[in-house]
Formats: sequence, C-alpha cells, structure tokens
Amino acid sequence: MKLTRRTAQVWNWLPAFRAVAEFEHLPTASKEVNLSASALSRSVKLLEEDLGVDLFAREGRQLELTTAGRRLLGATRSAMRTVEAALDQILSSESAGTVHVSAPGPYTSLFVLPALRKLREQYPDLLAHVRSAAPAQAEHLLVDGGLDIFVTDSAISRTELRVTKLSELEYSVYASDFHPLTERLDLTVEDLLEFPFVGPPESISDHFPLHLPRKLGMVVEQLHVAVQVCAQDGLLAVLPDVVARDYRGDGALVRLPIDVIPSQPLYAVSRKAAAEPKRIDLVLRAVAQTVDEVKRGIGRSTMPPARSTMRPPAYLEGSLIPPRPPAVPADLSANGKEAARRR
Repeated sequence: MKLTRRTAQVWNWLPAFRAVAEFEHLPTASKEVNLSASALSRSVKLLEEDLGVDLFAREGRQLELTTAGRRLLGATRSAMRTVEAALDQILSSESAGTVHVSAPGPYTSLFVLPALRKLREQYPDLLAHVRSAAPAQAEHLLVDGGLDIFVTDSAISRTELRVTKLSELEYSVYASDFHPLTERLDLTVEDLLEFPFVGPPESISDHFPLHLPRKLGMVVEQLHVAVQVCAQDGLLAVLPDVVARDYRGDGALVRLPIDVIPSQPLYAVSRKAAAEPKRIDLVLRAVAQTVDEVKRGIGRSTMPPARSTMRPPAYLEGSLIPPRPPAVPADLSANGKEAARRR
C-alpha cells in the first residue's frame, strides 16, 4: 500500500492517540477532548492493530509511551500544529487572536510589556499570554507550539526555529554600593576573582569569560534575582547595562570600572513555519522597535519609580548609587540632634 494511502487510513485515529499520549491517562484525556474513555481506548487500539506495534506499555490502568509511541506523538503534534496554524491564519486576522511570549523578568519589563501596551491600544482583540521559561524549556515549547516568541540573550539553534537578532547589549560587572571594590579606581581581573559572584546554573550563561576561574557565592536561574542579590547581598554580578540602569529595588548597583565581557546579541526566537499566524510577526516587530527605543533612551520602562534619586559618583560614569545622608557628629546632644534634623 502506498504511504500516502496508509497515512490517510490512520489519520482519523491520530487526534485520539495524541490526547491519550500527552496525558498518559485515559480519564484525563477523555475530559480534555470531551470524548468517552472507551472511545479513545478503541481508537488507540485500532491504530496499534493497524500499525502492528504497541504505542503504549500498559500496567494495569497505567499507560506509558513506547519508543514507537513517542516518535509518532512528535510527528502527530507537528502535523496537527501545522494544520491548526494554517486554519488560524486563514480564519483570523493579523490583529486578533493569541500570542504566547516569554522573556527573562527584566527583559519582560523593559521590552515586552511596553511593546504589548502599544499593540493593545491599536489592536484590542490581540490577546498576549506572557510567561516565564528557561531557555531549554522555551526551545521545547516553541517547537511544540506552546510558545510563539522567546526573547533571550542565549544562543538557540534548531532547524525548526527562526532566530531574529534584536540588538547588541553591553555587559559589565556590578557590585552593591557597600562592596569593597567600589572604592577602587584601578581594578584588575585578579581583583574581581578574589570576590564571589552570583551566577547562573551551567545550562545558562551570563557571558563571564569561561577561562577565568571565578568563585560563585550563589547560583540563581532568573536574571532579576541575580540583580537583587548583587544589590542587597554583596555578591558581584555580570549584568546587561540596560537592566542595571533600570534597577529600582532595595540597595543600589555600582558598575565597576573594568571591561571583561564583550557585548552580546539579544534575540527573538520563533517558529519558521510559513503558516504561522501573521500576528506573531506583528508582536515581533513591536518588540524589536521597543528594544531600539530603550537602547536610544526613548520611552519609559515599566519599572516602578525610583525610591530615591540615583546619582552616579563623579569618578564612575554610569554607576548607580543613592545619595548618602549627611553625617551627624557623634557628640551632639539629644537637643542638638533634633535641631540638626530641623535644619
């Protein structure tokens, strides 16, 4: 039998197979697709009999995909997603429908939310789902259709994905304003390596040179957590300058006067499929425009207003530290202190 005829023969059973395979539990799959468990079970059984292979290993009421089942699930997802995307493109307009977007927390605030705000004013029927995902998880979500756009500074290379370069980001080493290195003007790499950093797990890069053996005092996955740890807990951190400049939390960040990290690309990753809805490109263009505006200092970020005026010290251009309160002499009496406060 020709392969096309064989595919047509099993096609009607594939949606039922996909539902059962994704949940590996008949009652849950039954509720999800609004079909009886017996109907799903019968479709899967007919598919297995037609193919002559077991797609599930069964132990009592437990189901687990076999190697053949996992392979068929991947192909079924891809085929159904292509059809769904084509129908979406045909039946909906560029300015309506859902788009699933993910980015690290600071990039969400700086780039994604302002872009979505502009689009929402023009296209009220465009519904954005904003979520958080690590790079490895985001790759799978993009391929499987659970995510449409991922903004990242990590290199991602898969044939199914399209990578759009948004900009180049400058990176520096930052410290809290009470860190000993903030008093130094002539820092060396050796000085940096004497102090611990907050850094990412091995699966994520903060772009610190791999040949330099730094000490880690804490490992965190999320960029905004690294920013807070640096400002409040006294650990050094490698941060994008555009993120550090916009920090408005407790504590303060100081950019150290040493350059050890080259600029790094910022990407937007999406699927390559030609049938993907046009609204994905609409959101991509809006994010790219917002990145350009933020880099050029245009527009406002979505961060809350500063709690205090941020003044860079004269000797460190671009550093961020709050003004220090005037010193009160230790020998002032209680009345003298009260008078000093009134003045």
